[in-house]
Amino acid sequence: LSVGALFALARKGANDIDDAAKAARRLGASILGFRALELAAGEAGVSVSSLADAVQTMDREIARGSANAVSALSRIGLTVKDIVGLDADQKIALIGDKIKEFGLSSGQASAMLQDFGIRNKEFLLAVTDGGNALRAARADIDDYGLAISQVDSDRIETANDAIGRLALAGQYLSQQLALALMPALGDLAKVITDSLREGGLLRSMIDGLVSVVKFGAENFGMIASAIAVMASTAIPAAVGGLVALTSGFTAAG
Repeated sequence: LSVGALFALARKGANDIDDAAKAARRLGASILGFRALELAAGEAGVSVSSLADAVQTMDREIARGSANAVSALSRIGLTVKDIVGLDADQKIALIGDKIKEFGLSSGQASAMLQDFGIRNKEFLLAVTDGGNALRAARADIDDYGLAISQVDSDRIETANDAIGRLALAGQYLSQQLALALMPALGDLAKVITDSLREGGLLRSMIDGLVSVVKFGAENFGMIASAIAVMASTAIPAAVGGLVALTSGFTAAG
């Protein structure tokens, strides 16, 4: 691989880590938790953003001490302490386990999730079969070496932001060139447009060129006829002269 290709690959990886870190931060999760959620959601055919929104809604309801949220937890044998402190994927996995353990129907599970403020069906699809898929996704992300530490992700974010600011150099250059050149270009443009007015040099040149072209177009037929007449008389005469000259040399020989 060339140096440019390696840099492009590194930049892509940095952007990927940066995006995951920011998404995990919004969710209040680790990068491992977010990656696991992302992998499990993709394999289940649901949107990771919908799962993330649902987790944020549930966390908000639990944090404000919602009676409905506390009641929903108690119906599946959980307390707030069981949920608080878990990573995002682990929360969903635990709730999925309990829904399956208590044998809740889709309707019962949906009603319970509504007490958490969760009303999207995709979250229900993610938890009805228990939490095994999420736990497997978390283990796979860890095994694949994709579980970036907070320290490493912070370093990548800082470096990525610094690289992003390189664009400011180009912005400064274009700004300074504009300040240096545009006034002069503006003056030149004014001279040109003023010269285009009646009596101006540019106007006269353009009008003269158009006149020449117009004259040629209008007299094209006459010029063509004259050339044809010249060709019809001059060429035979020249050929005749050449033949006579040739005959004279032949007779002399």
